Amino acid sequence: MKNRIDNVLVTGGSGFVGHWLEVCQPPGIEAVYVGRKLYQTRWEIGRWDAIVHLAPVSPTRVLKYAEKRGAKVLYASSGAVYQGANDYAAHKREWEAICNASEADVVTARLFTFIGAGLKDHYAITHFIEAAKAGKPLSVWGDGSCVRSYLYGEDLGSWLWRILLDGNGVYDVGSAVPYTILQVARMVADATGAKIELMPGKVIETPVYLPDVERAVNLGCRETVGLEEAIRKTIDDS
Repeated sequence: MKNRIDNVLVTGGSGFVGHWLEVCQPPGIEAVYVGRKLYQTRWEIGRWDAIVHLAPVSPTRVLKYAEKRGAKVLYASSGAVYQGANDYAAHKREWEAICNASEADVVTARLFTFIGAGLKDHYAITHFIEAAKAGKPLSVWGDGSCVRSYLYGEDLGSWLWRILLDGNGVYDVGSAVPYTILQVARMVADATGAKIELMPGKVIETPVYLPDVERAVNLGCRETVGLEEAIRKTIDDS
């Protein structure tokens, strides 16, 4: 029998993912969203039925609490675990292994690429939107043939709540609809009137970065906002 989840702690809750979790928070659930500073305080004195660990630090502290108190943990990992060769991907693999070795009830969400208000500008799509707002051309690396997909923030938040409340094991979280980066640039250009410039000398390390969302779809997760609409919403909200 599943433990009832009424009180949830969200670590790293002041960022993009935490924002959309709060927007999509289900009725009847009380959640506290803590940023980096508050995470250093003694949140363990609280009584949490579940913890969503978004903070970019080892989950060891969260897992110790969960083992002791019987709380469920949603660990936010990354799609980078599949092919990433940098320190970020290595940390995510290490921290997933720590979760797997734990005796706590842990469900893992491997996050891919997203779009929506509050997203930092290290994604191609946010670079395009910021460039368009500044009246600059949209710079597309290489020939624009690398493939990505983008899940809107509201769908992201809804999916993560569903995975926390009903999920088990590991889920890829992202859109199943692929686009080339050039197609994405054209969508932003169509929405803003910006021009596009190709930068053929740039090398793309990951030509294809797509999730396998079969398990999430089987759990009931659905993509409700298409990319063109998501781009318009993000531009309007930024």
